[in-house]
Amino acid sequence: MISIYKCPVCHLALERCERQFACAGGHAFDIAKDGYVNLLLAHHRSSAEPGDNKEMITSRRDFLAKGHYDTLSAELNNAILDAFVDISGDDGVHILDAGCGEGFYLWNLARRAKSERVIDVLGLWGVDISRSAIRYAARRDTFGQFAVGSIHRLPVLPKCLDALLCIFAPASSDEFRRVLKPGGRLITLSPGPRHLASLRAVIYDLPRDHRTEAAVPSGFACSAQTRISCGLHLQDSQDIGNLVAMTPYYWHMNRHTQRQVLSMVELETEIDVVMTIYQKVGD
Repeated sequence: MISIYKCPVCHLALERCERQFACAGGHAFDIAKDGYVNLLLAHHRSSAEPGDNKEMITSRRDFLAKGHYDTLSAELNNAILDAFVDISGDDGVHILDAGCGEGFYLWNLARRAKSERVIDVLGLWGVDISRSAIRYAARRDTFGQFAVGSIHRLPVLPKCLDALLCIFAPASSDEFRRVLKPGGRLITLSPGPRHLASLRAVIYDLPRDHRTEAAVPSGFACSAQTRISCGLHLQDSQDIGNLVAMTPYYWHMNRHTQRQVLSMVELETEIDVVMTIYQKVGD
């Protein structure tokens, strides 16, 4: 499988050697023992360890491992495999999860592709600014390729991706358009109006539904949109704590509300997520 990475210093293509990625300009980046490469330059960091910290990664990892969001993952996989099942070019089908976190969705996609015997035509890549997240993703998923990098400066060559996933992550439409092939797909998962509404009712005095009227990213056309809704019943205080810790709500609560929420032993709330598929227009 070819490399999609570009050098963050001179922007030339990076080729994989035995234990590093190197470009023709003489820049080289070592592959860590866990299997990932760090392509985030020091002067592009906002802090010593940007992105989600170990505690947030652990909470999300443990929550997702219980299968609570498997419905979302399955619907996402259906959309991806339906779109690319007939594509088998010489270079394969390259899919990047931008802001992949600990790699849950990419890992599930690889497992599904293996079970359907289409894994050989897929190149799966994950980028996240959190080194802790990428380290865990690379440890668990030996098929995917993972790099530390910013979604606003993707260490990815132009027009090399067939699809780009943006799952509960900030969007960077200019970068996404740059790295997608003509006609390439951008697939997003974002909160629907009632996502975790019962949880928000515990946290806020006057909770509001999420707004979903997002503008179509520049350079894309919306080709499909699906709303994924189901119930979520948690019967364990640790699961509730992990759910809260993996959302922005944790940081918006005062200490009294934190104690109240984290002491709950049961929570019945809603999963309400909008999956949107955009197609790149023009070149």
